[in-house]
Parts: sequence; structure tokens; C-alpha cells
Amino acid sequence: MVGGAEKGKIYIEIPLKGMFFGSAKTPQDRWAVWDTFFGRVLRERPDFTRPGPVAYWGDFAYQNVDWSSVAGAVDVRVGDVLRVRTPTAEGSAKVVRYAIHYNGPGDANLLLAVAEPLSGFKVPKTDFLIAAPRLPSCETRCTAQRRTPDARTLERIRAAVSQGAKIPTGQRIKEILALEGRFTRPARQYVVYANFGTDSDTNLVGYWRTVVLDATLSTIAVVGENEYSHMKPRSVADVDGDGLDEVWVGLHGYEGRNAGLMYWRGGDGADSFRIIVNAYNGA
Repeated sequence: MVGGAEKGKIYIEIPLKGMFFGSAKTPQDRWAVWDTFFGRVLRERPDFTRPGPVAYWGDFAYQNVDWSSVAGAVDVRVGDVLRVRTPTAEGSAKVVRYAIHYNGPGDANLLLAVAEPLSGFKVPKTDFLIAAPRLPSCETRCTAQRRTPDARTLERIRAAVSQGAKIPTGQRIKEILALEGRFTRPARQYVVYANFGTDSDTNLVGYWRTVVLDATLSTIAVVGENEYSHMKPRSVADVDGDGLDEVWVGLHGYEGRNAGLMYWRGGDGADSFRIIVNAYNGA
């Protein structure tokens, strides 16, 4: 599960029980399941005269909710102890209540478990974390790192990441982020975000790409390119203890943002990497 933390409290996005999605075949079907659930448990509409904003996600926290029906629809229970990992810290937290937040620009609801840290765990403010009843042990490479290539290597990376980019002729890199890691094998590799800017004032997405390069600067995978949310690597760490690194990323659009964890799922090409993301906060 994913979530975030603010003012010492942890907010975890929790799923409904699998039985609710038995006949859901498409993303639209799954949204319909969620809409039915919220229509059943919510007893009020958003009231923006209440003090705000709310923590972690959205603009409004519902108060008039059938919380017993919420508890019956999820596997995460009040009182459960979960392990939590942020880019810089790890510890245990106890679920103390549920919450449902509303995002006005996106006209969307989000179900959360609110947890409090245990045993001196000081959770830093973060817009992304992972949580589960158990997590792999945090080894030496678990803490997030920002190892950057030297200037000479970075210039070679600029050339490599531009090759094959879907950009107008003559477009040049305006911003580049490159981090070292071990993503598909235990040897130095690079995850790189390159922003080539826009070609007009009406182009709100712009031209960009995020790629994983091998030590020779050959392309292992183009993970994202010229889509709505720019995929910016923040730090690198071996989150699951398998000897390979995952990438903590920020996903930035022109009307909102979210964050995630990018990991290698095996194989080659664009489908060889996946990203676990939290809920998009925006229009």
C-alpha cells in the first residue's frame, strides 16, 4: 500500500476487499465499484466552509460516514500494526481510524487509514511512502541515495538520452536529472530525466523523457516520454532487499501531481519497468 505523512501522522491508501471487484474487467469497472462504495457509506456532501486544507490529499475530510460499513469493506483494521518505509526512515505504525478525503478539482474521493508511529518512529513529512503488514529487512542500500555522475559522464548522458527522443528538430535539453544505481544488474547504471522544453506557449506537456541507461550508456528502457506527468527521479534505494535499486520518483503535471516508486519487473524495453503510484492530487 502507498500513502504519505504529515505532522507526524501517516495516511495510507487502503483497497477494498477483492470480492468487490469480482466482475470488474476494466479500469472503468473498477472506478464504478469505488463510486458505488462511496455512494453507500457517505452521508454528506463536501462542505468547503469547514476549516482546511486537509492533510496528505484533497480539500475536504468527510465526517458523516457509515464507518462500520467502511470497516466491513476493507482488510486493514483499526488496531492493525503496519510497517512503513519512507525514502529516509522506517518503522511501525498503528492504524487508529479511517478517513475519506475529497479532491475538488478532480471531483474524486480517497479512502485512507490513518496511523500513528510506534516505538519512537519519527516519520518525516513525505508525499510518498509504502506500507504493509511486513516488509523485507532494510539493508545497507535501503536508505535513499542521490549519487550523481561526474560532469564528463553527464555530458555523455546528455547525448545518449537525446538519441531517438521524440522532439522537434533542433530542440535541446533544458533540464536534466541523472542518478546512479543498480536497476537490472549489480553494476553501475543510470536513471535519467531530460526535459527538452516546449515548442509553443500552448504546449503544456512539453517534450521530455525518462530512461534507464546501462554503464555503456546504451538504453535499457524508455520508461516515459512526452506524457502528461513528467517522471522525475528523486532518489535511488534497494527498497525490497533484492540487491537491485528502485527509484523514488515525482510525477508532475501542469494541474496536479503525485509520486511513486519505479521498479524493474524483468525483461527488456518499456514494459520492463513499472511504477507504483499514489493518488493524483489535482484536476
